[in-house]
Amino acid sequence: MAAPMYFQWQNPVLLKTIYPRRNRKLADFLIYCKEIELWEEYKDKDIKDLDDEVKAYIAERDRAVVTAYKAYRTEYDYFTIGDIRTPYLGKYKLKDEKELAPIQELHRAFKDNLPKRQDVRKEKNFVAYYASAWQEKVRRLEEEVVRRERRLTLMHPDHRDRPALTQELQKLKEVTLPLLKEERERLLKFLSTYNKIEKRKLEFYKKTEAAKTEIRSVQTKLDALHTPLQRLEAEGRELSTALARLRTPPQRKALDGYFSMADVFEELSKQYPQADPALIHVINGIHKRLVSDLRALKSHDVQRSKIGDYVHELRSKYNEFLREASRLESQLRGTTGTTGQHDPKRTRLDMLQGSGLKAVESELDKVSDYHAAFEHEQKPQADWTRMIQEKERLLQENQKKILRLKEQAVPLEEERKAKESILGMTEVEYLVRFTPEQAPITVRDIVRGKVESYKASLDQKMSKERPEEEIQQELLEEIVRRFKEKPREYPLWLQYMVIHFSGMRYATAHGSWADPKDLLVSLRTAALEKDFRRMDDDDVEAMSEQRISAYETPDRSTAPKLALDTAPKSKEKVAVHLKGLKSPYRRREALLDLLLEEEKYEIEAMRPEAALEALEAMRDEKTIPDWMWREIVRLTDLRVKEANDPNWNKLSQEEQDQKNEARYGEFRAIMNKWKQDHLTGWREEHDRSNRLIVTSSVCNEVAEQILHLRGHSPSGGLTGIVDWYMRIVNEGKVSGTPRPYFVFVKQGAEGQYREGANILWLRFVHERPNPWRVAKPLSVNGDRLIPDQYRRGRAREEEWAYFESDVVSRRRTRKVEKRTVKDEQWLRWIHVATVAKVAETADGPVVLTFETALPYDDPSVSAVGIFKHDLQNLMWDGGEEYYNGSFIAYLPDGPAPASDLKEMLDWNKILRR
Repeated sequence: MAAPMYFQWQNPVLLKTIYPRRNRKLADFLIYCKEIELWEEYKDKDIKDLDDEVKAYIAERDRAVVTAYKAYRTEYDYFTIGDIRTPYLGKYKLKDEKELAPIQELHRAFKDNLPKRQDVRKEKNFVAYYASAWQEKVRRLEEEVVRRERRLTLMHPDHRDRPALTQELQKLKEVTLPLLKEERERLLKFLSTYNKIEKRKLEFYKKTEAAKTEIRSVQTKLDALHTPLQRLEAEGRELSTALARLRTPPQRKALDGYFSMADVFEELSKQYPQADPALIHVINGIHKRLVSDLRALKSHDVQRSKIGDYVHELRSKYNEFLREASRLESQLRGTTGTTGQHDPKRTRLDMLQGSGLKAVESELDKVSDYHAAFEHEQKPQADWTRMIQEKERLLQENQKKILRLKEQAVPLEEERKAKESILGMTEVEYLVRFTPEQAPITVRDIVRGKVESYKASLDQKMSKERPEEEIQQELLEEIVRRFKEKPREYPLWLQYMVIHFSGMRYATAHGSWADPKDLLVSLRTAALEKDFRRMDDDDVEAMSEQRISAYETPDRSTAPKLALDTAPKSKEKVAVHLKGLKSPYRRREALLDLLLEEEKYEIEAMRPEAALEALEAMRDEKTIPDWMWREIVRLTDLRVKEANDPNWNKLSQEEQDQKNEARYGEFRAIMNKWKQDHLTGWREEHDRSNRLIVTSSVCNEVAEQILHLRGHSPSGGLTGIVDWYMRIVNEGKVSGTPRPYFVFVKQGAEGQYREGANILWLRFVHERPNPWRVAKPLSVNGDRLIPDQYRRGRAREEEWAYFESDVVSRRRTRKVEKRTVKDEQWLRWIHVATVAKVAETADGPVVLTFETALPYDDPSVSAVGIFKHDLQNLMWDGGEEYYNGSFIAYLPDGPAPASDLKEMLDWNKILRR
């Protein structure tokens, strides 16, 4: 015998249709709780005491990083270089590639753009965009299939277009749609690989970018040392050669021959063939002028002085080439390594360092030798000795300065080499090899590893081959066990939402519930009115007398329930009806009003279950047609046991045709009024009963239902919630610790995130928001909706100018390809979440929230459930251009609906024991 079903998620059909992400969100809750729990257990432990766990962590990391990279690379290659023709042409027996055109276009987009995105966050966003776009493409095609199916259903069997349309529909269903769905699954699979690869890819990207920045910084410091170091080394070389000349003076005769040659270009070119001819020309030009001047001068003193001038000129030229080499070396170090070996700068540097400077040094040495020879002939030995001593002193000081600079450069050189080793590693090498040397293993790493292992165990449990109901049961048993073991850690409202809302689809709750008692009243009173019209005057008179007697002298066993009600309001109504019954002129009207009042009173006194049973009885008696029954099931708790096919919430074509028949006009009117009257009735009913009555919810509706569970009755809509909080805070009538507050999220507001608080986000949009979402100007403790840092007294071109009226808006003018573009945006409340827990994890402080994921947050399907936010991410407002500021609103718990929650958290019913 099948176990009874108490809640809609226990029905296998509703589990799949109402809760598309049921097990994923239940698992997320367990994972986040485990993450917090493990950090609490390990945070005070010493890594030295965890040898076995460290070894296990390293082994698991090695395996995991390789597996994760392979999964990522498989999908990356598929979308950027994969062959889609071969598998698809054969699998779907395609005659040509026309059907593959959109897929080939998708792959071209990936091939052209994905490799350009070095930052994994941009890469993931790119994939997420196309996954979302492909979802929409599939959805539109599914709608087109339904439209064409409906058209064929309505088409005459012998219509001349029917065969062609049938063939087109068959192709859509058997080829086009499966093709797009298969590609969608590959996109979603690709997107999912980022869950395990994104962090390490981002680590590598950040490390390489940081290394580049740090190398530039270190190089700047090294350049600041290298420049004086090279100058000192050049001076040291000159001092050494000068000292050598003083100790062993050169002979003038040995050099006369060289300085009698007017042109040494060929000689220097042969000696230094790699030197730039232009550089040789510079040296040769100086040599020519020196030889010319020496020939013109006769005095040895004047010749010695002139040679000294040329020594200074050559030394200046040498220093100029030395600075050029230093500058080129610094510039080339700053490149990314993409320049080729024939780059002009590299070629010039190689020439200077290889032979150019040596050529200049050679000429400088010869001129200096020649000058020393002249001086040696004219200076006495005592002067010569003093010159040697002075050069020795200067050389010694020079060497000390060089040593100090080199000592300062050593740690910088080592730091640069360490950073360059990071740049020398490829991304693949980093991603597929986990080495503790990359960063010492910490207690945080051990905890992260354990969390990953726990995730893997749940993923294994959630295998696609297993029935969803079976997986759900196991997850619920673990969740319930956690609730029972640590009830104080999980407030009742959170237990309720995790059990009943986790994985629910993201869509408005409007129109997902209607009061069965109200429908029963409409059906019964409509039937009563029909029967009453057939009564003649004698019947009316007899029934009137019977009712007068029943109300004036009621018998508890036979009297209508309304007759036994002693409430003043009821007695007042009855008195009016009885007065009419006693009047021959008003008797018929008064009797009908009384009978209708009795019917309404009796139904209003029913429990919802009794009303549903009454509707079931009407269905069994064939009083209610099939189309009507399906709509009743969709909007009431009857769906729990009656929904047995995936289209439980849609009329079949046959039922739609039946509904449109003229004989059901009255029923259509009753149903339309019932649905319209209760379009937003779920809000009041949930506030009253705290039962699970909706089949979908959007963000503010989830927040409102949580507030109901916490004993409050908020206004509807995002703007309504904000206004409600502001009114309560401003009135100051609600007590509790802490007091109610509404604060802007900025530095210092971290402590305002607490269990039960609402986080409300803002965003600018391109259309004026409706009243339910509009962000009206407000000020809280001096903080406005737009921070002062973005407001300007006078906005310049390209800058936003902000305006406040009944809505906050902004405008700017900018140039786009020589065209003037005017932008206007309006501020709206975009999202709300409820804080479930604030805690520490191995990755730092986190805030768990119960909310909805927007479609772009979860491309596979949006849903309700628990989500995790890094505290620092919550504090960021997105910057001015993509402003996403937020507020935190809090109200202490009100009177808890204990009896309602006890029923909804009956573990025996939840676990079906």
